[in-house]
Amino acid sequence: MNTPLRVQRTLAKFGVVDEQLDQQIQSASGTSVELQSVYVDVEYIGEIGIGTPPQLFSVDFDTGSSDIWVPAKACRASSCGRHRRFNPEESSSAGNNNHTTWALQYGDGSVVKGYTAIETITLGNVSQPNQRFGLVTAQTAELAQDRYLDGIFGLAFPPLAYTGIRSSIVQDLHQAGHITSPIVSFYLGQAKDGGKGEVIFGDFNRNHFEGDLKYVPVTLQKYWQVELNSMNIDNGPNILNSTAFPAIVDTGTTLIIVPPHMSQAIHQAIPGAEYEPMHGWRIPCDFAEPQSSNGQMTDSVLNIRLGEQEFPLLLKDLVRARAVFPFKGPKMMCYSGVAEAQTPMIILGDTFLRKYYSVFDFGHARIGFAKAKP
Repeated sequence: MNTPLRVQRTLAKFGVVDEQLDQQIQSASGTSVELQSVYVDVEYIGEIGIGTPPQLFSVDFDTGSSDIWVPAKACRASSCGRHRRFNPEESSSAGNNNHTTWALQYGDGSVVKGYTAIETITLGNVSQPNQRFGLVTAQTAELAQDRYLDGIFGLAFPPLAYTGIRSSIVQDLHQAGHITSPIVSFYLGQAKDGGKGEVIFGDFNRNHFEGDLKYVPVTLQKYWQVELNSMNIDNGPNILNSTAFPAIVDTGTTLIIVPPHMSQAIHQAIPGAEYEPMHGWRIPCDFAEPQSSNGQMTDSVLNIRLGEQEFPLLLKDLVRARAVFPFKGPKMMCYSGVAEAQTPMIILGDTFLRKYYSVFDFGHARIGFAKAKP
């Protein structure tokens, strides 16, 4: 819920109406939802409403999937843990639900199963009726045990969906006139700075980025897939084995995930970085400081070229949270924001998106990036 709407709701408690504030809210070109970093920048959670009156759920706004789902009332505690559940009996806007079954397995192996329903979904100060979404009756343990996450809010293209949607809710909001543009934009804050972020439907927030947005065309309208043409360190040799690589821009993934030869090339440029099969790559925590403990500056750059645009990323920005086994000799070790896997694609997750404000444009099938402000 954005700030003007919070003020409006507070005044309403006391029977006060601010007509100027009401007009400001109604004339807004978009609607925003506050995000919060949890588990030290592993995922970003925001609140939505489903039904009338809205039943509130904490969700991950995920550009790497297309389905919206939350737990159903019938989901047992053994499957859905202590998560909030949607009860259609408490909603006056419940649609004619035929309980069509669906199931989805995510790339990390987690699975959800349930049935589809039709309801009003509320985002900030707008409500969109007749939206198809999933009600989950069973889910795997890694989802059930996430104490912050009730469900997923998919924002990829409809061909990726399993619940039978024909258009994204972003497109539906635009078609209904609730937002002026069919776009959704993200600012992801860092836990060390309070972890506050923001997702906006229909607009973007210039207060969160520097300069102009650089747009990259989507090459496949399923995921938000773009072409990664080169990757190098300090303008050195291209570490891709081919001239181009498909890259998926995914707000629902914590890391940058690349094939092993790329990951090894990146970490070879970081003094003291080491790989362990059980925990992946680790980096000395002091590498994130403006100056390393041996007096050398740590301003080396990983240059990522998407389409025809360059997006540099400081290697020190790859340092994440403290590792499970924190010491290597006298040095404190942290996890790396880059992981390796035998994959035919590169995934640009939150490690990249924390440094670049992102605008996902359904109308022009493109993604805009600009350097995020701290």
